[in-house]
Amino acid sequence: MATNRPLTSELDGTYRQELWTRSADKAVVADRPLPTPTRDLIELQADLDAHGYCLVADAISPTDRTVLREKFERQWEAEARIGRGLPSPTGVHAVCNLLNKGEIYQKTVLQPVVDDLIEYLLGDGFLISNICGLQIVPGSKAQGLHMDQFLFGVPATFALVANAFFMIDEFTEENGATRVVPGSHRWSPEQVASVYEGLGVAGNGVGENPAGSIPATAPAGTCMVFEGRLVHGAGKSLSADRTRLAVSSYYCRPWLRPFVNAFLSTPDDIMESFSPALRAQLGYATWRLSGGYEAPGMPVSAEVVRPTDQVRDLTDTSS
Repeated sequence: MATNRPLTSELDGTYRQELWTRSADKAVVADRPLPTPTRDLIELQADLDAHGYCLVADAISPTDRTVLREKFERQWEAEARIGRGLPSPTGVHAVCNLLNKGEIYQKTVLQPVVDDLIEYLLGDGFLISNICGLQIVPGSKAQGLHMDQFLFGVPATFALVANAFFMIDEFTEENGATRVVPGSHRWSPEQVASVYEGLGVAGNGVGENPAGSIPATAPAGTCMVFEGRLVHGAGKSLSADRTRLAVSSYYCRPWLRPFVNAFLSTPDDIMESFSPALRAQLGYATWRLSGGYEAPGMPVSAEVVRPTDQVRDLTDTSS
């Protein structure tokens, strides 16, 4: 399982070489078949290298999927009533900040195989950027093709962010499975720029499934892990009565600012209920010289949520 390294000896030559290795493009097996669900870590990594995505089999049990579906639908209806539902131009139902909204979400996203794949893409110390539920409903339009790390404004030769889609329902072309362009994570900046030319929020402007993309279909319970350079987008619902729900866990490298600030968005009592491993992924652990307590790289106990012994102004003699 992915772990956060201690500060000692992190900046020596050996580790600098490891950082360069992690940033380099991986060797790609020519003519590799498209991903199918598996739990073989080597196969999953090879799928990521070749296609930009992989499919982790049996990531969520049928019992947990039932709980997740019922909780999401109740939460969506409740948040919509109080005006907190996230608006979507494509008609998708979305609920964010899920770690605040039930222990089942902690269980879902904190999985060794998924963590190992995210570390493979982003290196150790990766952070959770956002966790939300996304439900395609009848009438939902296709989302525009995009790369998740395009918002950073710079072409990159390595992944800056990554995503894990935990499929609560089966992903089919009919119910709006995520559309992908396999291998697009290795495109040139010019190829990437061409994807965005003339594209509106809803795909080609009318919400249809974009040409050149394929549906990432897989059974319910699968987790689709993909890197931030993969060209993808939510598919159009072709169904009159079927929905498709996924829990999206979005990650970033430890030196990037997450979408959701866990220190502002999570009450102390809920943060205290999280495991040290989950708190580390929310930014409570140090990474190199970043995220320190009192000083660069200075760690604090993994059991502490809100330290109270910060050193204050010791030169003030007025009190």
